[in-house]
Amino acid sequence: MMQKLRERLEGATGGVPAFSLLVLTLLYFFDQFDTSAFNVLAPNIEHAFHLSDRAFGLIVIGNLTLVLCFAILVGHYGDRLPRTKLVVIGGLMAGVFSFFTGVVGTVLLLVLMRLGNGVGQVVNDPIHNSLLSDYYPAPNRPTVFAIHQNGVFLGAVVGPMVAGVAATLGGYRAAFMILIVPIVIVALLALRLPEPLRGGTDDPDVAAEVEQEPPVPFREARRALWAVPTLKRQYIAYFFIGAGVVPLAFLLPLYFKRVYGLGELDRGMIGAANAAFQFAGVLASARWTRRWVAKGVGEPLKWAGLSVASVGIGLFLIAISPNLGIALVLAMATSFAGGIFYPPFYTVQAMVSPARIRTLSFGFGSFFLVAGVWALWFFPEGGVSDHHGLRVALGALLPYWVIGGLVLASARKFVAFDAAKALKVLATTLDLRRQRLEGGHRSLLRCTGVDAAYDKVKVLFDIDFDVEEGEIVALARHQRGRQVDAAQDHFRPAAALGRGHLVRRS
Repeated sequence: MMQKLRERLEGATGGVPAFSLLVLTLLYFFDQFDTSAFNVLAPNIEHAFHLSDRAFGLIVIGNLTLVLCFAILVGHYGDRLPRTKLVVIGGLMAGVFSFFTGVVGTVLLLVLMRLGNGVGQVVNDPIHNSLLSDYYPAPNRPTVFAIHQNGVFLGAVVGPMVAGVAATLGGYRAAFMILIVPIVIVALLALRLPEPLRGGTDDPDVAAEVEQEPPVPFREARRALWAVPTLKRQYIAYFFIGAGVVPLAFLLPLYFKRVYGLGELDRGMIGAANAAFQFAGVLASARWTRRWVAKGVGEPLKWAGLSVASVGIGLFLIAISPNLGIALVLAMATSFAGGIFYPPFYTVQAMVSPARIRTLSFGFGSFFLVAGVWALWFFPEGGVSDHHGLRVALGALLPYWVIGGLVLASARKFVAFDAAKALKVLATTLDLRRQRLEGGHRSLLRCTGVDAAYDKVKVLFDIDFDVEEGEIVALARHQRGRQVDAAQDHFRPAAALGRGHLVRRS
């Protein structure tokens, strides 16, 4: 059986050893147990600590805010430190603080335990996805990301059932205390993970030499990521998605408890069924993403955006469902649609992110998730469920999902150019390194793929040029024909003032 599993995994990875994928997926799987337990048992925890919906929501969102902001720090240092060591530390932290969640008896200690567990789990997205991008080549990444992401959904299938049974038999605290053993075992297995070259699956020779360069400073890395049009649209979409997705951690369990009177075990079964349908969505999307990439590298983002928008529509329909049966069918369909999002989104993000700052790229979106949930949901709507009920609170999430999906889909037109530029940045770093080591003339400034516009009129199109020591380089318009059409003007490096003479290029 293990041999068949290994063969299947290595078929998905293109023959590259699947050990790294298996370990990272297992960590994701067991970490999701804790998240599922906390979501399913939210009403129990709220009752045990005598909290209102708004107060409980403040604890959840405040915790997520600190954790997700920490993801930026993790992403920053993930581009500097051995990423496999961060994986081990994160896994151990998640297990230990999950155990103590079931022990503490005050709200303050509960908040601190959830914060510690969240910091451990925050390694999963930026570090895991960055490692997977460098372990496995681009053609295999849709399947690799799907398998890894399915660790979450398999955990979400098993986790709610385990949480529901454990809470029924021994109280909600028991559901958290049983998780420490498997999490610690897998975290120790992660000590055997190899540390890959950053960009090693993009261009191994270039990546090996560029690895000797000092890390990119945070300010420069942040500017570089924001300058990638695809990533910029993804981050803006995250701002709206954050307002829609974060409140679901407690609104859905409360909805099924208060509207339909379901207990812990029933909610656990529903959570498991939803996760199973989301798992099916990810599996289907992994196959479809390969076809979408073949049609055009921007095509996957269109479907990722449609997936996000459909989740908002599904949640609205669940909120107005007249009975439990219809609500459950809609919940499962919505979960399937949500699962479609992950393989195309992560495949494109890995493709357009420069290799040396790819870890930060995966972590940077967390800032926008946090900003969105505070600015668009908590302050305007955080008390809706206390005053207007769970149906209104759930239905009010619709606009955030739809807007986020449309913004994300609009990024598809930039993907091809941004993916090519990401590879060019790696090659440019190598060239500048060689100039510096060999001596002689070297570039003080190198610009690659420069675009510029006045208002909505684009005037520079993918320009590459160097400014060497002692030179001043100007860009001048190269006009074709006697009539000037602003949309057809071509610009290129036209004159270099260097060492006392003027050189013109026609």
